[in-house]
Amino acid sequence: MKPGAMESVPDLTAGLREVEALRKEQPAACSGSRRWWGGGLDVEGLALGSVQSAATALNALTGSPGRYSVDSGLTAASFDSLGHLRIAGRTAQGFAPASGFRRTADGWIRLHANYPHHAARLMEALSATVPQDVDNALLSMTSLEAETAIVAHKGAAAAVRSREAWVSTHALCGKLRPLDQPDPL
Repeated sequence: MKPGAMESVPDLTAGLREVEALRKEQPAACSGSRRWWGGGLDVEGLALGSVQSAATALNALTGSPGRYSVDSGLTAASFDSLGHLRIAGRTAQGFAPASGFRRTADGWIRLHANYPHHAARLMEALSATVPQDVDNALLSMTSLEAETAIVAHKGAAAAVRSREAWVSTHALCGKLRPLDQPDPL
């Protein structure tokens, strides 16, 4: 290499060119009806939108417009496969009775109690003996109060926060700090 000459620089713009191809691509076609999710959170819309995004990217990146599309029935079967599973003619239990999204006094919390030790810690944190006790206790607490109590008992729970709340804080070693503060590590 000549003195003062620069070693070759890796091409980091390749990904940006691919993004530009996506901007020009029409969203992949979706067929079928929306029918399989009845909950308060639009899980079905998220599932269909996710698959549509992947199909759109495939169409753009392979240069095959329209080749990949979304069928709502196939997407539903993929995302809700546990709902279709039968063992000895019975539906399988995917989550423990105390697991899942639960209402609190001010919103929602996501509980994980599928493992026996997580369930025991959740029940202990909320002084509960049955899943209905969990629901009753949560309705008297804010989502952050419930999260704090459950995590203090080494349980697994996360308060459902707005996007703004997640953006304004950052979890680090169990402590929350504003993103504009330096990382202590």
